[in-house]
Amino acid sequence: PIAYNVLKRISCLDPDNSYYFYFDRSPGVSAQELGAKRVGYGGPSQKLAWANSFLPIQLLRDHIDVYLSFLDKEIPALRGRTKYVSMVHDLIPLMYPDTVFRNLAHRLYYTCLLRASSSLSELILTNSVYSKLELVANLGLSPEKVRNIPLGVEEASVAAPEKISEVLGKYSIRRPYVFAVGSTEPRKNNISTISAFRKIRSAFPHLQLVIAGKQWHGQEFDRALLDDRIVQTGFVPDE
Repeated sequence: PIAYNVLKRISCLDPDNSYYFYFDRSPGVSAQELGAKRVGYGGPSQKLAWANSFLPIQLLRDHIDVYLSFLDKEIPALRGRTKYVSMVHDLIPLMYPDTVFRNLAHRLYYTCLLRASSSLSELILTNSVYSKLELVANLGLSPEKVRNIPLGVEEASVAAPEKISEVLGKYSIRRPYVFAVGSTEPRKNNISTISAFRKIRSAFPHLQLVIAGKQWHGQEFDRALLDDRIVQTGFVPDE
């Protein structure tokens, strides 16, 4: 959704350039809806392998001036005439490695990849001022090389009252409620959300806390912190 909504609007903001989209598999009709001049897909599904086999051939063949990747794993190791722009959403893997990596080898692999893509990129995009400051401080990057931009978002829609009632009933939610999104993964920090709710619940006796998100590797919240005013919906579809 992040990439789709950025690309959906970029050609409207910039009608002077042509856009080519590359994928590791068929994107279906969605890419054509974005106004791409050409769509290419194929190559290995492993991101690093794809970026260093299928992708460079496309960039060379199509005479691409600037290549933008929304993942740091999709920057080719060798540079030709094309300039690279990569996106790093945050530095959670570097700052809190125990919450992300399976082992030391996995951590070293990611760290090397991130540093390489940052070095190869002419410009690095991130989605907050905080993440920009972290990138500059921890990767030794020039502030001018890092730019924060908002993420692409879906167009807002208003649900019909009967649909709202149906969804609230499905998940046993009653008004008033506070809504939080995030799995049980520790780095999502919903334990702090629950703790904060427990501190104010006596002042708001009718308030519910609703947490949407699937279990992370089967991990559950401490049952001693939960009660019938804390609703866990599990995974909830976007619609």
